Amino acid sequence: MKKYEVYKNIRKRAVIFGLPISLFALMMVSVLASLLIIIFSFSFGIIIGVLVFNASLYVALTRI
Repeated sequence: MKKYEVYKNIRKRAVIFGLPISLFALMMVSVLASLLIIIFSFSFGIIIGVLVFNASLYVALTRI
């Protein structure tokens, strides 16, 4: 028979992609805003800048 472990960390906060719910929501707002910027911009530099900004924001939020 299979053995199941008892989940003892019931008071831990829920996380998505390693971020708490509020910081994950902030990240998704940033991603949606950057998608709008990418759609309406025609400059390759802006597209690369937005991608770098989103990556650095994710790293900063996971460190908090």
